[in-house]
Amino acid sequence: MFWNLVANEIISEEWHPNVHLQAFADDFIFVINEPTGAKLKATAQAALTKFQHWTDKHQLKVSTEKSTTILISRLVSGPRVKWDNQIIKRSTSLKYLGVIIDNKLNWADHLISMKTKLTHLHQKISRIAGTNWRLNKDLRRRLYKTVAERMILQVAAAWAYPLSARQSRLLNSIQRNFLLNITGAYSTTPTAAL
Repeated sequence: MFWNLVANEIISEEWHPNVHLQAFADDFIFVINEPTGAKLKATAQAALTKFQHWTDKHQLKVSTEKSTTILISRLVSGPRVKWDNQIIKRSTSLKYLGVIIDNKLNWADHLISMKTKLTHLHQKISRIAGTNWRLNKDLRRRLYKTVAERMILQVAAAWAYPLSARQSRLLNSIQRNFLLNITGAYSTTPTAAL
């Protein structure tokens, strides 16, 4: 509860109209919108300076190694922003609350990560329960619906519309192994038939 009071102080601050600060637990994210690179740099640096005054006031430490900037723009090289005279590294994607946001907002990195996680999950279940999971069809379906499908649909409202052909192929490949196990179909069965 004490942390909520401290964090609420910075969240309720008056920010520049193009700056939005979001917090979850001890993770903070700035979303800054400006028309030019110069304005973006000035606004971002001003926001970080204000945030740094708050962290200094409450003797909080920000890990610059874990901090990342991402530029979602047509600008080839975005501005470099600093925290305590250290340039914050820029990346093409960042992970926030389990969601990978990439600089093109095409969600490919998120879906690829989801595919990797679900492939490992499927392998673990198969290792423990055997190839057909030694479960009846209803239990296999319930397991898929309650675990895998919920992982796939996490923040789907952000990335699912409109669904591109690439995203559709990725989603089909993510679900394929689970659907083969649920239906008991041969591995040569087309995904659309599952």
